[in-house]
Amino acid sequence: MKNPSKFPQQSRAAVEAEEIRASRDFDQARQGLPWSKNGPGEGLEAEVRRYILRIYAAFVREACKLGCVWDLDRIRSYTREFLRTLTTIACSEKGYDTRGTVYRGQIRHLLDMTSHLNGGILPSVMSEFENSVEWQQSEGALLEVAEAQAAERPTSAPGAGGDNEKHAPTRHHGFKADMARHERIASVVDRYAPSWRTGSMTFRKEGALEKICTDLDQTEIDIPDSWKRGATPSLGGAKLKDWKDALQVGGNKLVADQIRTSLNKLGRGTARSRHVPTAS
Repeated sequence: MKNPSKFPQQSRAAVEAEEIRASRDFDQARQGLPWSKNGPGEGLEAEVRRYILRIYAAFVREACKLGCVWDLDRIRSYTREFLRTLTTIACSEKGYDTRGTVYRGQIRHLLDMTSHLNGGILPSVMSEFENSVEWQQSEGALLEVAEAQAAERPTSAPGAGGDNEKHAPTRHHGFKADMARHERIASVVDRYAPSWRTGSMTFRKEGALEKICTDLDQTEIDIPDSWKRGATPSLGGAKLKDWKDALQVGGNKLVADQIRTSLNKLGRGTARSRHVPTAS
């Protein structure tokens, strides 16, 4: 199953691992289903749904871990498109049996679970999904992201009227935007070298830097503008495209020093309020 191109490698691996486990359990369960002369029955359809929802729930969990850098609309868009594609593929690849009555090995398929007209999940199938435990757990994870992101926004909304609208605080874009960027960089570093908060410099090691740069690019955290313009003296006029380009052209020190600048802005030894999972 194809994951979004911006999905970190660790997240892709987690989803793929769950897909392998779900497929193994599905194949075992299908062998124990009772035979029906009328073709694949409700038992097989239920197992296909269970297979789909296990993988979908794993995808949602990983997508929600990126709530610090992806807004909720983006997470929703990715998760729903993933579910639609997964349902189409699973119905085709898993929704059949080979115990037909006309000849041995006859392939008998489930009815389609997605529409031939627009590719969307059929309402009856979607209803079954929404009544599942996996769906409720996934919605709970999305709700947590929504609440966390809502807490970061100003409490007064435009058009609300009264004093809140007249005296809404002016945002100083430069400072807050810079600090938000520093925090996003730190959240990536936390995945591979969380000990930076106690003064460790393990993030400067080549193996860690390669992973960090990959995730910085995948989560669309921009490089300094001076790197893009070729205005950094140590680059000798070279113009960089992204973090991995910086690592290859500018070397470990250029990248590590820039990352250290962001980490120093946040301070060491102080855990941030948002939990960021570390690499296992």
